[in-house]
Amino acid sequence: MEKIARRLLRNSGLFGAKKDEKTSEINQQKTVMAWMYSLLFPDGLEVFTVNEFIRAYQIESGGEVISTQFFAAHLREILRHGAIADCNDPKATGLNSTSLEFIEENIFLPIMPTFYFNTVHDATMNYALGSVEWGFLHIGLGFAMSAEISLQSVSANELVSLGIFLDSMLREGLLHSSSIKLFMLPAMFYHVKSNLDKGIGVNTDDIFYKNVIKPEILENFF
Repeated sequence: MEKIARRLLRNSGLFGAKKDEKTSEINQQKTVMAWMYSLLFPDGLEVFTVNEFIRAYQIESGGEVISTQFFAAHLREILRHGAIADCNDPKATGLNSTSLEFIEENIFLPIMPTFYFNTVHDATMNYALGSVEWGFLHIGLGFAMSAEISLQSVSANELVSLGIFLDSMLREGLLHSSSIKLFMLPAMFYHVKSNLDKGIGVNTDDIFYKNVIKPEILENFF
């Protein structure tokens, strides 16, 4: 990690670029992650994710229910092949399993925990991606993970209930404003699913303005 971070900083003039300048592991990781974000998601991770959800819902699913497992596999393949889109080597096979796992654990898992969470095994994990129920599961799970709550004995039903409770608290103004980030992905996916289910076309321009979620998308989720 240190060698990669130092190479990325080499011509930046920032602290850590020179051999005698030591940086912490946290700063090294931030440098590498920032580079990966710019390389893999030039328009932003949220825009990429929503755009792929639209594609998967319209084309690959044939309008059928998309599960979190299906979409996680879809993203994995997009990343695997997207990494070689601009490669001139005909023998290139894309990202290997180790690289994909690193991206999933460090980039996708923090914002999309339901995609890769395997501890909860009951039937509610089959909620349709973009449904209100999945949204509450996502919110509850995201909050539990950020609060470092042990998930070994927590059921999906309990996480959904937690999501509903947090939704009520937000409506009452009892949650810190930073908690709104838990609701962003559910709101965006809900907008996509509800419109496509009605036969209404949707694209990322309907959801984002300058790569930031439009306020009305969040408002329509509540």
